[in-house]
Amino acid sequence: MTSTALTTPRLGPFETVLPPIDAARAAFAISRSQVWPDALDRRLLTSIMGLCERAVFASNTVEGLGHREIERPPLAGTAVLLMLRRPLLYRWLEAVTGCAPITDVEGRVVRTWPRPGDELAWHDDLNGKGRRLGITIGLGSNAYEGGLFEMRARPGKEPLIQFRHDAAGTALVFEVSSRCEHRVHPLVAGGPRQVFTGWFLG
Repeated sequence: MTSTALTTPRLGPFETVLPPIDAARAAFAISRSQVWPDALDRRLLTSIMGLCERAVFASNTVEGLGHREIERPPLAGTAVLLMLRRPLLYRWLEAVTGCAPITDVEGRVVRTWPRPGDELAWHDDLNGKGRRLGITIGLGSNAYEGGLFEMRARPGKEPLIQFRHDAAGTALVFEVSSRCEHRVHPLVAGGPRQVFTGWFLG
């Protein structure tokens, strides 16, 4: 077993393997985020990516922030939600992040292309519906340039994390609160950038 498997969650179709809380809590405290390499069970990832290949995507513009495409109907997104909707994972996340309570999760698969407007400007994901944590999981098989996720503190704008989904199955979990905000840069070439984007709610 690799050190990665010992320090980050491993999410499977029927079980969730969670690492010790203390080490994970220390890692989250540094940047209010955590990267989970190879978070998805390989067979599960293959199945979900197969759903993405057959999916239909619809244009979606977020007023004042940018544009992307959203899977409609949400077949792959629903499969990911079933995997994340587990009370054991909720309790672990509460203990690690301090973002409690967590009672549910929502989300969908989105993608962006190297074209004008496909990006998201600085925002905090707060929408009055109790979002505690954000989660993105890479589900794309095509290489791309650009598409960087950035998060910074507020009000001082100190950088917290920069991350690019260049490995399918890797997850990024990050705090959703008034004390931080994030953005997604446009793609420069390649793609699409295809990720599950969701939120743990409470």
